[in-house]
Amino acid sequence: MLRNTFTRRLPPHLVFREIFTREQRDDESCELFVCHFRALVAQLPYPLPERVQLDMLYGLLHRRIRKRLSSDGLESFTSMLKRVKEIKHLKRESASQTAATQPTTDKMANRKPRPQCHFCRDFRHLEADCQKTKAAIDSSRIGRPGPDIQKNSSWPQTSCFGCGAPGYIRSNCPNCAAVPEPEQAAAALNFSRVDILGNENAPCPMLPVKVLGLDGVGCVDTGSK
Repeated sequence: MLRNTFTRRLPPHLVFREIFTREQRDDESCELFVCHFRALVAQLPYPLPERVQLDMLYGLLHRRIRKRLSSDGLESFTSMLKRVKEIKHLKRESASQTAATQPTTDKMANRKPRPQCHFCRDFRHLEADCQKTKAAIDSSRIGRPGPDIQKNSSWPQTSCFGCGAPGYIRSNCPNCAAVPEPEQAAAALNFSRVDILGNENAPCPMLPVKVLGLDGVGCVDTGSK
């Protein structure tokens, strides 16, 4: 009463904005939310029909209440709050029944898992006792040389590419190193004559060259800059 009498009243458009801005929170009771809604409606300078108020309030209720409460059967705030209390009572009963069945679920969770073989996926034994695992290991050993055979084996891994000597490569093979490489004959140059031109105005030395009966001129690069 004191708040409605002495507090500053909001304009109607701000009242409606405050009403539709805020919805019922998860931790807020329906009775408290209805009181907050009706306090805002009381600030309007004109009265609203109760049916209009109920429709406005129904859209602002929490979803868990609107799922179980139909807007068609609402006639007053009293009947709506009564119906909300019944919904809460049914919800508490369902929660108690769920808690009663929880020990059975806990027993199933605490049950030891069945042994399962990771090799053959059988639940009757473990991998250490699996006959298929032992058979696979034995079959993989067939045809494989034992440790003594591998240790005493003298099979060469490499051979020389030139002479085929086992255990050597071409660079360190004693047979191939003892054979001297054939000497390459020096290329003979067949120059009939070489004359130097005495032209001082030439930009570079020019030499007349005759190779295999063909006359020509050769340019000598002195490397000067």
